[in-house]
Amino acid sequence: MGSKIVHEWIDGLEYKPCSRCGTKKPLDQYVKSKQNSDGLHIYCNDCRKEAKKAEYERNRDKYKKRANDYYHKNYEAELAKHRQYRAENLESIYVTNKKWRDTHKKEKTAGDRRYRKANSEILKIKRDEARKTDAFKQSRKARDARYNGSEKGQLVRQMQRERYRNRQSGVSSTLTKLQWRLCKDFFFHCCAYCGKSLKNLTQDHFIPLKDGGGYDVNNIIPCCKSCNSSKQSQNFFLWYPKQAFFDEQRKAKILEYLALF
Repeated sequence: MGSKIVHEWIDGLEYKPCSRCGTKKPLDQYVKSKQNSDGLHIYCNDCRKEAKKAEYERNRDKYKKRANDYYHKNYEAELAKHRQYRAENLESIYVTNKKWRDTHKKEKTAGDRRYRKANSEILKIKRDEARKTDAFKQSRKARDARYNGSEKGQLVRQMQRERYRNRQSGVSSTLTKLQWRLCKDFFFHCCAYCGKSLKNLTQDHFIPLKDGGGYDVNNIIPCCKSCNSSKQSQNFFLWYPKQAFFDEQRKAKILEYLALF
């Protein structure tokens, strides 16, 4: 047993001095220890943690080897213990992991990259096996259906169709998704012809395709399906004034946009 340590009472609380830092602290700042006469560790919790950390740093290799040897000798038992803990604490583990991922995005990305590089062959085999299952095929179909129904998916298909039509006609086809987005922003996501506000706007050739109008930023105008079907391959200056929704300000805005290029 260690030497007797004198406790003091201060303001109704029992204190004892830490043998490392010398500070008098309440007894709840010490862990229990049978080696000492008062049943408490000689170091306070803060000093004890610092001492253990220093000890680990001095003998890092020894501790790592001991932990590694124990893990390999008791692999099955440790694995079962880990699975049981995970099953009982799934929600708290998810919250903790998500918090870490949100605050360590660079480390997470680098770790994933290292893991994929080190296990590329195993991951390839698993992917090939997963692709053959019915569950994977159904999930792929559901994912494709969601994408095709989304605004982005519809835009991609529309741009693919337009580029194909322009290539077949031998005219230029250079419009990008960024240019299309900026074009919609210029018209405040409204039909350039009738002014109707829509989430999914179609793309109209200001100069018709049959007249050599390309699929380019200086020739594509956002419009609703109704206006696109009505205009078709007609000349804008002949078609637009005949419409009930004709508006001089919208006409000026279209010409202002085209003048930018």
